[in-house]
Amino acid sequence: MEERQAEHPFTQFESALKRLQKPAGNDPRFATFDLIRQNSESFLLACNETFKELH
Repeated sequence: MEERQAEHPFTQFESALKRLQKPAGNDPRFATFDLIRQNSESFLLACNETFKELH
């Protein structure tokens, strides 16, 4: 039987932290504040998806 090692809790924390730094991902529509403003509805939807996944 293969023994599985548990993922270190810090790894999960680090992954969540990286996602929170760019909650809408690397989409070029959100590369600058002006672009975020122009695409605010899409930005908020993308952020909300990230927050739901992390919750």
